[in-house]
Amino acid sequence: MRRRDGSNTFVGLETFITTGAQVRYACPKSHWLRKAPTCSGCDQRFHLFRWRHNCRVCGDMICGECSWTVYLVNAKSNVGRACYACSRASSVAEAPRKSTKVAEPVVKRPTCPSFLDSLRATEWMDSERPLGSYRGKSSACVMCKKSFVGGDAVVSLPCHDVFHKHCIGAHLALHDQCPTCAHALPRDMAYIRSFFTFKAPYVPPP
Repeated sequence: MRRRDGSNTFVGLETFITTGAQVRYACPKSHWLRKAPTCSGCDQRFHLFRWRHNCRVCGDMICGECSWTVYLVNAKSNVGRACYACSRASSVAEAPRKSTKVAEPVVKRPTCPSFLDSLRATEWMDSERPLGSYRGKSSACVMCKKSFVGGDAVVSLPCHDVFHKHCIGAHLALHDQCPTCAHALPRDMAYIRSFFTFKAPYVPPP
């Protein structure tokens, strides 16, 4: 796969993931758009120097300049091209999908276990809320929509947003960002690498 700068230099898994490449499911080839006069990204017509490519996630037809690299967990070739919407972390929220597109399953991106272990829960104290150490923007947990009360076990993230311990724990087991402000948290790289670890089939001894 060529890099965005046009070179053919190999870029490893670590580089793609740490620079924001997304992990996605490839759609079936039966969902690929077969004919289109223009690129769905830039609306430029295809020609000899502007080749057609299919987004491996939704099947739309795009040109090379409008394609972005994603990792595919259910394809023989782990690296594939995707349109801008499918290559973004918040693609579902940013761009309404056409009725011809098929929404891919959400891939877990859990937070690093070591980082989770470093988060210490403390008791919420109502009397300290006005002048306390918490600088969160709300006195309620955005996960369960319930106001904090004295004695609640709460956790503060590096962005200073505060949540109930049990609420944020369940969220960070699946996501690697703050649910309030989308502040990026350390990713569980071991979990992501597991998608791209291939083991030779077991052959019993003769």
